[in-house]
Amino acid sequence: MDPDDHPDVGDATMAPDGEDKAVSNDDRVEPIPTVPLYQGGAGSERDAFLKRIADLKPLDEEGARAIIADVVKAGFSDLAIETLIKSLAAAFGVSIPVAKKFWKDAANQTRGAAAAETVKLAAEMQARFEQESAEQRRRETAGEHDRLWLSCKKIAESLGWWARAPLFAALI
Repeated sequence: MDPDDHPDVGDATMAPDGEDKAVSNDDRVEPIPTVPLYQGGAGSERDAFLKRIADLKPLDEEGARAIIADVVKAGFSDLAIETLIKSLAAAFGVSIPVAKKFWKDAANQTRGAAAAETVKLAAEMQARFEQESAEQRRRETAGEHDRLWLSCKKIAESLGWWARAPLFAALI
């Protein structure tokens, strides 16, 4: 097929009355919005933390610890954390090594609290599992007890057994 024969190819289109009308590409194609390839998922979150650090009152250690706890929970990379530490040092007016030590201590405290919470939840789950297992064993034991009791009751109430009881007694 020749490209000139195809109605979609070329700079002209056929009007309903059969006339060729020139159409520019701008009239036919709507602009497509461009989106950057990397949108920086953590960048906007990092920017929010940078703003929170900038909004800290001078030497607001509790506020800083809360920010650090949120950063630890968010799982930021070491590189992103370094930029936050520099901002924290500037906000507090301290040297970067001092800010790093403060950050490290607060992050370890947060991780320790999270680990303790995890251990607590694991212990609660283990206790619940053991309680459910013990309850299931009690139900199974009670069911077996009831089954054996009924079986013994049938034997005891059986007339044939009582008739043979003197024979069994003689054997003993």
